[in-house]
Amino acid sequence: MITKAFSDEDVQFTHRKAACLLLCAMACFAYIEWDIEYLIEKFNEILSVRILVENFLGLCRSSENPLDAMFAEWLFARWAMCVDRRFRIPPPPAKQTVNNPLLVPDLHLTKHENIRKMVVDTRTWLPQAITSLEKYIAEPSDVLVPKMECFLTPFLEKGGMSLSVGIIGNNVLCQWAPSPDLSRSTIKIPAADVVSVSRFDLLQFHFANGAIDTAQELLKSMTLPSTQLPLFCVDKKVLHGFYLALNVPSPFPSQPTAVKEFIPDQKKTRQRDGHGYRVPWRPYKPCIPAPQIGLA
Repeated sequence: MITKAFSDEDVQFTHRKAACLLLCAMACFAYIEWDIEYLIEKFNEILSVRILVENFLGLCRSSENPLDAMFAEWLFARWAMCVDRRFRIPPPPAKQTVNNPLLVPDLHLTKHENIRKMVVDTRTWLPQAITSLEKYIAEPSDVLVPKMECFLTPFLEKGGMSLSVGIIGNNVLCQWAPSPDLSRSTIKIPAADVVSVSRFDLLQFHFANGAIDTAQELLKSMTLPSTQLPLFCVDKKVLHGFYLALNVPSPFPSQPTAVKEFIPDQKKTRQRDGHGYRVPWRPYKPCIPAPQIGLA
């Protein structure tokens, strides 16, 4: 249908334009340090994260350097684990948000259905994700995480130092298909940190599926990562909870679990004479007896 309505040159130009926009999106993803949880919790953009992760995996697999695909495959495996954890309990059915007498598609219902399909698709990839994480544990190696500059290279080299060239104005970049330079600027993550985070993901997965023996073995080998990137952090409170649940001695300092005592606002309370407790303050109102109504 597209080829009938537009010429081949216009179609190719549109594809190159989409490639430019994809690089801009990848640059933003790299700017927030590939933090999947941040995008989901802050903006509720789980469908957008899927698009970014899948396209990034495709870009890295098409690269001539095999090391480029290492981080992408690890990120994809962690993405699958994240979806499995968040949607292990199915969300409640979506309800129509607007009065719709004209049968206009409800965006809320459409998004809910797309998320449901995404969860079904992602769970078919779980065996592959588990195999990938186990491979990173069995064969530890450093991982190179690309930074934002890797995806801005085509814009900076051929776009006159302006990102707007690939989106609006004189489309110099759209004369060819832009591609990132994944080796331009990277962060080297030690193999021990990759193993630690991979082991933590597998620990949560096996514990949720009832494989207690496997979860205990993973927990006994846990170490805390030294990298400060959010993608390579381990929630210490959650980890401490696993030590308590699986009855495994923790080698790390215990995390505080006590609930803070509630202290009421002192301005709205007063000490009642002769009693050892505080009651909410209320303005004094004299008690006026109700008039007696009787028969004449």
